[in-house]
This record gives sequence, C-alpha cells and structure tokens, in this order.
Amino acid sequence: MVKAVSNTDDFSNNDELYSFQFLDTYNSNLNLKVISTGDNTSTSSQFLEIRENGQVLSILEFRYHYSSGSTQKAIKFHRFVAVGFSGYFYLYDLSTRWTVLFLDLGGYFCDFYIVKNELLVAYNDGIYCLTQCGKIKWHNDSIGIDGV
Repeated sequence: MVKAVSNTDDFSNNDELYSFQFLDTYNSNLNLKVISTGDNTSTSSQFLEIRENGQVLSILEFRYHYSSGSTQKAIKFHRFVAVGFSGYFYLYDLSTRWTVLFLDLGGYFCDFYIVKNELLVAYNDGIYCLTQCGKIKWHNDSIGIDGV
C-alpha cells in the first residue's frame, strides 16, 4: 500500500507492482469507488480495476454522459493513477483513495508522457503538465490536432 506523503522523497517508485484493466462490468463483491463526471443521471459507466502485486486494490467506476470513443489509458505516476478516458482526465491518489484532479478536456484524451518526473497529458488540441505532487504546472490549449 502506498502511504500518504509530505514530500517528494517519499513517493513510491514500485510502478511494476501495479497493473490496470478497463472493464465493462465488475465483480459486485469488490469495493467500488464511483468517480462521476456529472450527477447521478449519467447513463453510461466504465470500470477500471487497479491491482497491486496481482491483488485487486480498487475498482473505479467512471460515469459519464457522453463518450468520444477515443483512447482509454491508465498509468501509475508516483503515488497516483493517471486515467485518460473519453474526453476526461482523472488523477486518483492511491494513498488517500480520492480523486485529486478531474479535467474535462473539452474534446478527447490522446496519451500520457512522463518526462523528468512530470506527467504530460495530451488531448485533442492541448497539453497539461503535472508535477510529481499532482499539481498543474502549466497548460497549453493551442498546440494543434491530436496532441501534436
């Protein structure tokens, strides 16, 4: 289990211990954490299974009103799980088990890039840069099509 940290020296670097799988349904016996992009009237759901050392740690449910049909991806970034799904970005803190950042990308998610302890989140016509503490360092919303 990743512990809450007060400085960047405490971040877990054991990324290989974690795996992620998107699911259409989930085992109802497992603890489910709902992450909603809107109110409870959302009509569709997607699930993300988070495993640590092969054991299910959490199941996240993403409720949404629309899907862009774009890439869906989850990666571990320090103590966080970064999730790009449809037109949204989520940063889930493994230590607190809370979503600490949610972004409506206003289009569709493209990909993640980790460069020098920073996470780049590329989307249809922009990019965000996040620090290892999960804060937005900068944002550019006019870089071109498909995160180019």
